[in-house]
Amino acid sequence: MKPIVIAGNGPSLAQIDYSRLPKDFDVFRCNQFYFEDKYFLGKKIKGAFFNPSVLPEQIFTLHHLKERREYEVEDVYCSRSDDSELVIEGNKVENIFPSVKSTYDFLKKLPLFNELDKFHRFFFHQWPTAGIVMLYTAIAQGYKEIYLTGIDFYGGGGIDYAFKINPKSNIATRIPAFRDSAFQDKVHTQNLDVAFIQLALSLPDIKLHAITPNSALSEILPLAPIQNPEPFKVENKPQGYICDWIKPPLLSCSPFKQKLKDNGINGKNIYVKAVMDLIQLCKAVVYILKNR
Repeated sequence: MKPIVIAGNGPSLAQIDYSRLPKDFDVFRCNQFYFEDKYFLGKKIKGAFFNPSVLPEQIFTLHHLKERREYEVEDVYCSRSDDSELVIEGNKVENIFPSVKSTYDFLKKLPLFNELDKFHRFFFHQWPTAGIVMLYTAIAQGYKEIYLTGIDFYGGGGIDYAFKINPKSNIATRIPAFRDSAFQDKVHTQNLDVAFIQLALSLPDIKLHAITPNSALSEILPLAPIQNPEPFKVENKPQGYICDWIKPPLLSCSPFKQKLKDNGINGKNIYVKAVMDLIQLCKAVVYILKNR
């Protein structure tokens, strides 16, 4: 099995020491990886990982990325922490995105990782970042030689990335936190991510390396040795490259329901359902009265 590079989107992604990479490797990327202004790890991606709350936006954007040949993505993963039914716009996710894989299928193969994940979700309402989800997925798939970058534990703030996000972009409109430079995401903590990394280090035959000197990861992981006399060549992105979500045309979510979702209110909540049912009832009554 090839080595694999696990790449978060933190600032250290743009500061990789490419002489420390092996000649041939797979790559896992996540979330808004395509916002990068250079191909920091090339166009070919073994797996792209997305959050369930914005899966339609990401899948639709990925379709355009592939169509324009900006990236080649082999597999798509939805970051899940359990096997409960995931419904999007009234449809089971497997019925609308049948090729998307659930990361929970891999997490449950690693009992110690699964236990650590569930403990922190239940008692502290905390869960690992996408970089860690990619890490345990790679381990569960049998990767032994793993290189990490772009996992910076949000040292510069909750929206500190290797790229800039336009405050007027579709993603910032959908998720206003991207407009707030002081935003701190309380569900992610450095301590929890480090606990997962330490657990990975304890596994036999697993070798983890940092590939960005002077990064947060290089303080807890050994730097990979210099091993590539012909370093990886970083290509520029094409002019007019996609660096925002492309909004799906047929998402039927009402403005009211979308507002609830944007503020973290679960649409499955019994009280929210009652309000939505009441709204539908009022609409029906108005329609009947108008068409008497």
